[in-house]
Amino acid sequence: MIEQTSETADRRELIRLIDMGIQVEAFINSDLGRYLLDRSNVEQNAALEQLGEVDPDDPKAIRRLQFNLQVAAGIQNWLADLVLEARNAEEALRAVEWAS
Repeated sequence: MIEQTSETADRRELIRLIDMGIQVEAFINSDLGRYLLDRSNVEQNAALEQLGEVDPDDPKAIRRLQFNLQVAAGIQNWLADLVLEARNAEEALRAVEWAS
């Protein structure tokens, strides 16, 4: 009985991940999602351009630009990671259901 409960909890977690992936894909395709991703790209490009022009003897400015770059890239990475995790969960759920 404990094993069955664990399997049910694992299945629920897979379904939860799949649902979040669907939500993220819908968000990415929404006006707000496209705006934020476009804004993230603009911020990344601006930070990269400024990094090429910043005084190499100004570590505070370099750190600020690196931080801006990491934040902008992080948003895209988090969304992409969740979509990938959801797809992996979908494959795992198919495998569990096929084995049942």
